[in-house]
Amino acid sequence: MSSVFNFVGATVEGMSLEEATTRAEMNWTVSKRPIYVMNTPSDTDEELYTTNKFFATTRDDTNTILGIVGPDYQIVQNHELAYLCERLQGSDVKIETAGILDNGRRVFVQMRGNPFDVGPYKDTNIPMTLFTNGHDGQWPLSSLPTSIRVICQNTLNMALNQGKRNNMIISLKHTGNIQDRLESMIQAIENWKDRTIDFQNKAEILARKEVNTQFVQDFWIQIYSDMFGEIHENPMNDEQNEDNKVARSTLTKWANTFDSEVKLSGANLWTAMNAVTYWLDHQQIYRGEKKNENRFNDTLFGNGAKEKVNVMNATLAYV
Repeated sequence: MSSVFNFVGATVEGMSLEEATTRAEMNWTVSKRPIYVMNTPSDTDEELYTTNKFFATTRDDTNTILGIVGPDYQIVQNHELAYLCERLQGSDVKIETAGILDNGRRVFVQMRGNPFDVGPYKDTNIPMTLFTNGHDGQWPLSSLPTSIRVICQNTLNMALNQGKRNNMIISLKHTGNIQDRLESMIQAIENWKDRTIDFQNKAEILARKEVNTQFVQDFWIQIYSDMFGEIHENPMNDEQNEDNKVARSTLTKWANTFDSEVKLSGANLWTAMNAVTYWLDHQQIYRGEKKNENRFNDTLFGNGAKEKVNVMNATLAYV
C-alpha cells in the first residue's frame, strides 16, 4: 500500500537500509562549515573574514548550502535517521517511503503499521509515522503519527489536542547531546501505538453516529464558518457575493465526496468529516513549481494539518 504522499518520495518497502537511502536519494552527508566573506571591492588587497557565531550546513556531495546555523547546532545525518527507523521495524511496523524536500533541506522516512477497520462498513485505515529531519536549521528531528484512509486517501493526525504543534509532533532540537537523545525518541515512539488505539476508538464513535441530509448540511456550514468565517445570509456587496460563491463551491465538493463514499463507509459522522479532510488534502489549490512539496508540507505540518485536527475535534463535539 503506497501512501497519498508518494509523489514526493520513493517506495522503499522491503529494501535494505543502504538500498533504501540510495533509492530515496538520501545517500549523502552534511557538514557544518565556516562562513567567509571578502573585504569590500574598494580595498586593494583581497582578504577573507569569518565568524565563530554562524556556520553553513552544506551537502558534501554537491556543496549546496542548506542553511545557516549557530555553533551549538548538531547534525543528524540521513543514515542516522534511516537507522533510527530501522530500529523500530518489526512485524507490526515497516518502512514504506522515503525522500528529500527542497534539495535536501528536509528529509523524511514514512513507516506503516498494521491497518485497522472503522465502522460496520470496514473503512480501512493505516496508521503511519512520518519521521522528518531538517538540515537548514529551521526544522528539528521529528516524528508525526498519522492515519491514512484507503477509501479516499486522506490523512489525519492522530494527536487530537486542539492542533497545537507540540502535541502533534515528537521533536528533538539539533542542540546538546542529540545522539543520546535519539534513544529517547525510540521510547517516545512507543506512544504511537497508544495514539493509534485512541484514534481508532474516536473514529469508531464517529462511524456509529448516523446522520441525515439536514444534519450534514448544518454540520458542514458550521465547519466552513469555523475555518473561513460566516457565510453571508444576505450579501451586501461584490466581496460578500464572491465569498458566498467560494463557499458554495467548497460545500458542493464536500457533498460530492460524501455522496461517493456513503455506499463505501455509510452515512455517518465519520464520512461527513472525511469529506472535509479529503478536500483539505487534495482539493485546495497549491501553485508554483514546488506545489507538490507545498501540499506535502501544508497537509502534514502546516495550516492544513492544524485544520484537520481542528475539524476532528469539532466533529467529536457532536457525539
